Amino acid sequence: MKYISTTFQVEIDNCDPNGVVEGPAGSYFYRRGNSEFYIITDNKYQRIDVSKRSFLSQYQGDIWYATITDDFIIFSEHDELWYKAGQGGNSIDWVFVGYKSPLM
Repeated sequence: MKYISTTFQVEIDNCDPNGVVEGPAGSYFYRRGNSEFYIITDNKYQRIDVSKRSFLSQYQGDIWYATITDDFIIFSEHDELWYKAGQGGNSIDWVFVGYKSPLM
């Protein structure tokens, strides 16, 4: 994560969805650009609303966090794909797949 004081932007290296996004085991979480978020289950894409600020929750103690808004948060990569490992109700955390787009 990089804070750019001249533009008041925060650039996030990745959008780790653990603790932020819910999804069933075997599904994918996909982010495109800075504002499109999807859950992919059985090749069905469901667009979801996610506060970008929630990806920065580990920085709540930092002075800038109180005033940061989604408008100032950007991601360093255009695409990210994450997989929810496990089976049934026995799912584990999201696992990073790569900086790539699934076939749409």
